[in-house]
Amino acid sequence: MKSFSVLVLIIALHLGYLNFTYAASQDSKAAFDALEMAQEDLQQRKLGPMSDYTLMFLQHEQNKHGDYQLARITQRNGFPVKSELLRSKGEVDKEADVNWNRFILVTMPREYTQQAKLVRETEASWYFQVPTTVQAQTDSEEIEELSHANKLLQERLVTEVSVSKLKPSFTGMRIFAPQPFSPSLLVKVTTFDVKLDFDEVSSSGPLYVSKETRQLEGHYGLFISINDWVQTTITDMQIMERQKGFNNHDEKLLP
Repeated sequence: MKSFSVLVLIIALHLGYLNFTYAASQDSKAAFDALEMAQEDLQQRKLGPMSDYTLMFLQHEQNKHGDYQLARITQRNGFPVKSELLRSKGEVDKEADVNWNRFILVTMPREYTQQAKLVRETEASWYFQVPTTVQAQTDSEEIEELSHANKLLQERLVTEVSVSKLKPSFTGMRIFAPQPFSPSLLVKVTTFDVKLDFDEVSSSGPLYVSKETRQLEGHYGLFISINDWVQTTITDMQIMERQKGFNNHDEKLLP
C-alpha cells in the first residue's frame, strides 16, 4: 500500500506519559486505594532515570490471515539493537495500514498526573478511565492539520487501565473509539481498538506489555480501505542492567 501523509497512519502510544490523580468517594474508596497502591507498586518496580539497561525477549506477531513471524529482539534503553528472525510464514505486515510506535516497559510518572474515573469493576479487577495520550505523527508539514487530528484523537478515543483486586497492580490498558470518527477530511475510522496486557519481568521487576492486540478499520478517500489486525505477544523477557566495571560494559541480570 502506498504511504500517504495521513494523520492516523503512525500512532504513538505514549505510555510513559500516562498517570493520574483522583478524589476518592465514599463508595469507591477501596478501588481508589488499590489504584494508589498500584502506583506505588509501579514506582518501586521502575528502573532509575539513569539506568542503562538491555531487554531481550521473543516477539511473536500474527495477522488475521494467520501469517506470523517469531523473532528474538534485543533493545537497549528502549531502542532496537538486534532482531533475529527465527521462524515466519507469509508477511505479517504486507497489508499493514498503520505503523505503531510500541513501548515495551510500562512507566507512569507521577508528575504527569491527570484525572481518573472509576468506570466499572469485575470480580477480579477495577477499571479506570484516564486521559487519552495517543498522538498521530506524519511526514506532512501541515502542522495545523496534525494538531487538529491529535485533538480529535484525544477527544474521541477512550483510555482505560485495569487494576487487580487480588494484588493491587496494573494489569492492562485498552484504548478504543466508542463511535466512528474522522480525524481528517479524507480519513474515516470505523474501528479503533488497542488492548494491552501487562506482566512482570520478575516478582520485583518492571512491568512490560506482554500482549498487544490492535484493530483499525476505516477508509481513506472513496476507494482505499483500512483493515489492520495484528496481535503481538512477548515471552521469555529478560532485563539486564549495564554496570561500569573493569571492562566498562559488565552486565547484570536483574532479579
